[in-house]
Formats: sequence, C-alpha cells, structure tokens
Amino acid sequence: MAKENMAVNEAVVNGAVNEAATNEVVTGALQVSREIYMAKKTKKKYHAYFVKCLIRGHETKADIVPQKMGKGMIDGGGFELLDYVFEGTDKVYIEREYEEYSQDGIKKERTIYTVWSADANGEVLKVSVTPNRLSDKAKLDAMFDAIA
Repeated sequence: MAKENMAVNEAVVNGAVNEAATNEVVTGALQVSREIYMAKKTKKKYHAYFVKCLIRGHETKADIVPQKMGKGMIDGGGFELLDYVFEGTDKVYIEREYEEYSQDGIKKERTIYTVWSADANGEVLKVSVTPNRLSDKAKLDAMFDAIA
C-alpha cells in the first residue's frame, strides 16, 4: 500500500496525468497511509499513520498523529477516530488550511491538518491531526507546497 500511495503522490507532485491514478488524486490533498507496528515493551500491535511523497526525486515521509494536548502529549483516543477514517477504504487524504485567530488582542495564524475519507454512501468523516515532530511539519508543508 505504501508504494501505491507513493505513486499517487508522485503523480500529483510532478503534475503527470496518469489515467490509472486519476481516480486516486484529490486536488490539494495528499494520500495518507498506515502500517502496523509492534510496541517493544507490551508486544501490542498499533497503527502508524504517515504521508509519503517525492520531493525533488527524494522519497519523503512525514508521520502524523491525533491532535496533541498540552505539552506535546498525544490524545490516545484520537487513534480510534483515525481507525474509523480508514474503515472500509484505502483512500484517505490529508488537507492543510490556515486559520487566523486573535489571542490577547494579537492576531495569529495556525495551520490545521485534517485527515478525511468518504464511505460507500459518500458520507465524509474528518479528523484533525498534527505532525508528530517539528521535522514532520516541515516535510508535510514541503509536500503541500510541491503540489500547490
């Protein structure tokens, strides 16, 4: 699945029109993948969520996680929602948008990342996510800039 995702994002980034990939591409969005990994201590299986894309010919991967609570703590309940987004489909996308807000009279801007998919009935489920690390944010922003 990861190689498939790579091809879709490469087609978007390079602007190629690939008839086979046409149904896979959503303008302004990148495809999200997941893979199973096993925790070293507990031996439990979990999903890791990520976006892969080619940037200037280099395979780039950015990890994403549910929204973080204060001080970098991840809200573990958000992983359940991410599983719901993947339920019944392999076509899951991430979008980026900017939001302006005011805090203590100072105008600020933040980036909002949203993962979404549509089920067979066309019902869309959206979940807010965040890059796992600062380097993942930089990679994700570079991916979106490349397809803009």
